[in-house]
Amino acid sequence: MATMRGRAKTNWVGVCLEAPDPQALADFYSAVLGWPVAQRDEDGAAIQFGEANAYISFQRATDFVPPTDEISATIPTDGVISIPMHDGATLRFRNVPDGYDPTNRAGVLEHMMASRGRGEIVTGLLYIDEQSSDLHELGNTTERPLTQVPYSKLSPGSAALAGIGFR
Repeated sequence: MATMRGRAKTNWVGVCLEAPDPQALADFYSAVLGWPVAQRDEDGAAIQFGEANAYISFQRATDFVPPTDEISATIPTDGVISIPMHDGATLRFRNVPDGYDPTNRAGVLEHMMASRGRGEIVTGLLYIDEQSSDLHELGNTTERPLTQVPYSKLSPGSAALAGIGFR
C-alpha cells in the first residue's frame, strides 16, 4: 500500500467526496482508475495517482440521504396530514385554526401550548409584533442593496483596515 506523505515538500492537489461507505467508494475508484488506495481508516480512505501529488479522498457522510423523488402534499384546511420522509421519519402538518390571529400574543401562546399537548412542535411565522421596530431601523442599515454599492465604498483598502487593527 502506498503512503501519502504530508504537505512538507509540495502541495497536494485533490478532491474529497462524501459517501455513506467511503471504503467501498475508494475501492471502486481505485479499480476504475487504477490508482492504489494510499490511506484507509474507519472514517475514510484516499487513492493516489502514482508518485504524483494528486489524490481523491473519501470521507464518511453520516447524514447522507440519497436523492429521491420530491415530497409534496396538500394540507387540509380543517385537519392534519402525516407525511413520511425519505429517511423514515414522519412529519405532521397542520394549518392554524380558523380565526388565528398572529398579532394576538395570548392567542399565539395558547395555540403553541395546545399543539404541545398533542405532541406537536409548531413552526413558521407564529407571532407578529406590530409595535416592534424594523430590522433596518434597528441596525441603521442602508436601503440600497449592497450589490449596488461600489466596491470602493464596501472596502476602504488595506491601508485603512490596517489603521483600525485589521491585516
